[in-house]
Amino acid sequence: MKPHYLLAFMGTLIVILAIGGFFIIQPTLQKAQLISSSKTAQKTPSLQDDALLATKAGISIGPTDARVTVVEFIDFQCPYCKVAHPTLLQLIHDYKQKSVRFIFRQFPIISIHPQALNAAHASLCANEQGKFLAFYDTAYTRQEEISLTGLSVFARDLGLTLAQFNTCFSQHTYEKDVKQDVSDGLTLKVAGTPTWFINGERFEGALSLETFKGAIDKELNK
Repeated sequence: MKPHYLLAFMGTLIVILAIGGFFIIQPTLQKAQLISSSKTAQKTPSLQDDALLATKAGISIGPTDARVTVVEFIDFQCPYCKVAHPTLLQLIHDYKQKSVRFIFRQFPIISIHPQALNAAHASLCANEQGKFLAFYDTAYTRQEEISLTGLSVFARDLGLTLAQFNTCFSQHTYEKDVKQDVSDGLTLKVAGTPTWFINGERFEGALSLETFKGAIDKELNK
């Protein structure tokens, strides 16, 4: 599949504003378009800061001292993230007995995905009740249902305590976390989703299971 990317970020890439208890992540573009590619996204040189990825992790699954760390920057309304999500769930299953850690970082691009920010916040409220991965799966499986009402339906269907979820969501409890993820993503030159870092090496797009396993196994075998 083709990666979902914005090519020409000019000036300030994302402006984060607090407005009446809500905040907006707004990419400022001179010219924006989506990358087109006839093949699976290609690996590109790493531009990351190891310390940044290691010390400011988002939602984490797997041992903190793992030999391999897989970081995904996500947007819940991104169609290519939706394509990639079952592959990621398969990887978590296949490597659950190995020294591999999976980290999820938020990167909602609301200029093209107006509900992505709300979904990011809802996912962290679900995580508060131990249901991040279930929310991740539900949101991508039922991506067309993402809306303010739909997110509440997801919470109900996941068996979350609704009073706790609604309070968390309405008060934007994890606003700072989302801002931090976006800020770190920009520092790492993330320009679209999904963007991955496997032990610091950058990959982009909805990669195949074989590509992921090849990269992970290479690191495990070092």
